[in-house]
Amino acid sequence: MALGWLVSVALFLSIAVMVANQLANDKVILPRTSVAGVDISNMDKEEAKKRLTMAFAASPNLVQIVYRGQVLADTQTLMKKYNYDWAVETAWGLGRSGNPLTKIRERATMFFSTRSVDLPLEVDADSIEGIIGRVAVKVNQEGVPAKIRVTEANEVK
Repeated sequence: MALGWLVSVALFLSIAVMVANQLANDKVILPRTSVAGVDISNMDKEEAKKRLTMAFAASPNLVQIVYRGQVLADTQTLMKKYNYDWAVETAWGLGRSGNPLTKIRERATMFFSTRSVDLPLEVDADSIEGIIGRVAVKVNQEGVPAKIRVTEANEVK
């Protein structure tokens, strides 16, 4: 009899916590959610988009191709665009989409650890091909035969 009451109370408390969590986070992205390492927990969708835009504008992804000490190409000229809308919508859906058991599992997982969403990057394929072509001209060159000389003292030069 006491075990039945204990199970009933535990079940009631679990449901009460889930309902309170749903009501508290109804208009914001759930806690412990990040997009590409940027925390967007407890923000609405517009705030999250602004936060991501500022974060990636402040630290752009700059890649240089260096060959024998010379910079052959960099990504500043590359036409790239981050898809913030998709990432924020995906983050918003965590713990909200799917059947009730999926929602419970996702929210329980998010209670203990951070869920991260990848940020899609769209690039211009023609720009990438142009960079590869410029680099290939410099790097892919005909080999030069080695000139090995042996001196009278049997030293290789």
